[in-house]
Amino acid sequence: MEEDFLSYAKDEDLSKICINCYDGINTITFSSNVKDAFNNLNYSTLKDYPHGNLLKKSIIDYWNNNICLKVNNIILTEGSINGIYLSNKLFLQPNDNVLGCTPQFPEYAMDVKMHGGNFNYYTLKEENNHIFDEDEFIKLIDNKYKLIYLDNPNNPTGQIISLKQIEKIVKIAKEYKIVIIVDEAYGDYMSPENSSINLINNYDNIIILKTFSKFFSLAGIRAGYMVVPNNFYNPLNKITNPYCINEIGRQMASIALNDNNFINETLFINKKIKSYFFKSLKNLIISHTDKTVAIFLLHHKNPNINLQKEFSKFNIVVVSGCSYMGLDKNYVRLRVPKEKNLEKVLQAFEYIDEL
Repeated sequence: MEEDFLSYAKDEDLSKICINCYDGINTITFSSNVKDAFNNLNYSTLKDYPHGNLLKKSIIDYWNNNICLKVNNIILTEGSINGIYLSNKLFLQPNDNVLGCTPQFPEYAMDVKMHGGNFNYYTLKEENNHIFDEDEFIKLIDNKYKLIYLDNPNNPTGQIISLKQIEKIVKIAKEYKIVIIVDEAYGDYMSPENSSINLINNYDNIIILKTFSKFFSLAGIRAGYMVVPNNFYNPLNKITNPYCINEIGRQMASIALNDNNFINETLFINKKIKSYFFKSLKNLIISHTDKTVAIFLLHHKNPNINLQKEFSKFNIVVVSGCSYMGLDKNYVRLRVPKEKNLEKVLQAFEYIDEL
């Protein structure tokens, strides 16, 4: 099943928008340690670039309670999307087939098509509240596929796929010699115990993508990383940019990873704000989601309602469902608002729910 793909990651003038629920970037909290580090920058910060391993060591330490990573399990990237580009560049040839699901991060399918590949997908069904069913997904796996791509948590629903489900898929994919890419762009909103990084020492057919843009609020430094098994490190390292992420970005990302107060506060406040949206609704439906994840998918029962347009009447900007495969104008993706904007967003919900 194939179709043309749109991108929601496009230029938008948000200067006149009062409430931005559009971007996936965390706007609720920001690391005070990172703020202090920015305020105290000096020239000596740059001296170790590009040979310093501070960020890789911080990544290793961050995951140390769950799994033992080594330097050659980590490839630095400019956000998780750079990891998408590198993975597809390494593995895809024209007419190769990739299996994913829909709705899902649309940029991935676009890049597959840029390589001349075919993106086929399993549909998260509206009648099942868009819940991911790994058994149904596994039925589609066969030897025609070169890659499998899943984002976890799912974008746009914000649902978390359990590590048990992911591992089940990885095992089947290995039988068919398929590489699975797990995009954890929103992964820091879930427990580290659920990350597919925990599988990296047991399977040689999995790649995990991470970013500092979403949870850590550091989109402006364009920092991310790939966690890969040993057999993929050298091939990927040959095609990556060895100067990826400037030294300031590396240091800020490292500081963010070590700010446990910020991490705990973000999870707590985000869950608190998101819980306000889980109430009885008449015409609006929230797809299956997890309360710790900053994004969720909303749709109106009336397919003729342009939900993005209705929210814009309240000066609230959201992502139209038309940006995702298989969704229509009566769908939107929202990122939870700041606490100061919560009341106005809830008022918009109440009004639109009556339409």
